[in-house]
Amino acid sequence: MNQLRNVVCPGCTCLCDDLHVNEKNGSLEIRNACEMGNRWFADLTVASEKCQIDGQAIDLPSAIERCSNMLRESTAPLICGLDHLTTQSQQSAWNLADRTGANIDILFSNAGRASQFALQHVGKVSATLGEVAHRSDVIVFWFCDPMTTHPRHLERYSNPAGLPKRKIIVVDDCRTATAEKADLFIELSRPNATAALATLRACLSGLQLDSQAVKQSTGLDVESWQKLSQHLSAAKYGALFYGHTTHDSNFDSANDSLASLVRELNNKTRFVSLSMRSDANSQSAENVLAWSSGFPFAVNLNRRYPRSNWLEYSAAEILRRGECDMILVASTGGLSRQIDALGNTAAKHFQATPKIVLFSEAGAKAEAECGLENVAACITVSLPGFNESGDSCRQDDVLLPLVKLVGDDTLPSAGHILDAIATVISD
Repeated sequence: MNQLRNVVCPGCTCLCDDLHVNEKNGSLEIRNACEMGNRWFADLTVASEKCQIDGQAIDLPSAIERCSNMLRESTAPLICGLDHLTTQSQQSAWNLADRTGANIDILFSNAGRASQFALQHVGKVSATLGEVAHRSDVIVFWFCDPMTTHPRHLERYSNPAGLPKRKIIVVDDCRTATAEKADLFIELSRPNATAALATLRACLSGLQLDSQAVKQSTGLDVESWQKLSQHLSAAKYGALFYGHTTHDSNFDSANDSLASLVRELNNKTRFVSLSMRSDANSQSAENVLAWSSGFPFAVNLNRRYPRSNWLEYSAAEILRRGECDMILVASTGGLSRQIDALGNTAAKHFQATPKIVLFSEAGAKAEAECGLENVAACITVSLPGFNESGDSCRQDDVLLPLVKLVGDDTLPSAGHILDAIATVISD
């Protein structure tokens, strides 16, 4: 029996690093995991090496050779779905895109990318989760519900036991599980979020406000926003965790206003903001692309140098316009939900385009349920945090190591496959 302590859990972007794992004959006994972490581990099975070309079983070297030929013959390849890969495998995906002149992106959906544009427009005041846990006295959850999406967030970072209790404030459009534990809950409709943030910033600046106009634009009276601004400015160290108020990624003024609010709060006190991300290891992929190209997502390399232009080269837009003739999907966790989020035109082109897919056993099961079509090549790869080691990025941009819990070295990682393809193409 193998016993491991302080194992990192990939169940959500909190990446809790205090799990105890006992492994015996391929079966795992997990301690300290939340219900989300337990579900993640419960769905895992040890897979054997499996490669298919056009539905026929084939050995791994032949599969790599065939995938390399497909990429050579492609004039407009798209590499995407990097969200469940380790940081090392994401670097391999970038290297392959660079060698093939491909378009490379992370998720099919553009939802949530407005926070990246806000970072470029306004900037960001951030911190590590450890700093928030040990220094904050006011925590704001803005349109996010960590009790549901990140079950141990309050326990470990927002309101940990053994440390001074802090004031919890929740702003959301309905009473959530997190709101039930909050000291103050403000119900705000999502369309009014931008007006509410402008009102808060006006209150912080001491401006006189029209009560009727505030009530009409935010749905709440001006006294409510003055009270909230007082709570925020009175904090010795405040932290704001935010979700997204809209799926419009072209421009979301609420994200810009939120970043501006946090910056202005630092004129009075110390305040930081962090996104309550739920997109696996996408933050690491954004960092890898930014390090490599200067752009965090939607990078085009068909001129042999990186280009990016807002969402023009995003996977969703490339598929909508039908501008790719082959897709390499490298996502050990599968893409079912992302496919569902695509518009009809993009979804049809995705299904009609020949694909190379690198999935873990769990990811392959998920794709079987959604009926993935036109799969020219499929290679089963290892799963980070289960039978593959590597780095993953926590929601505060801190890299943590995932360890291999079970299995031998017969199952290749996505990075190994991508590197092998790149090597064959270069020869």
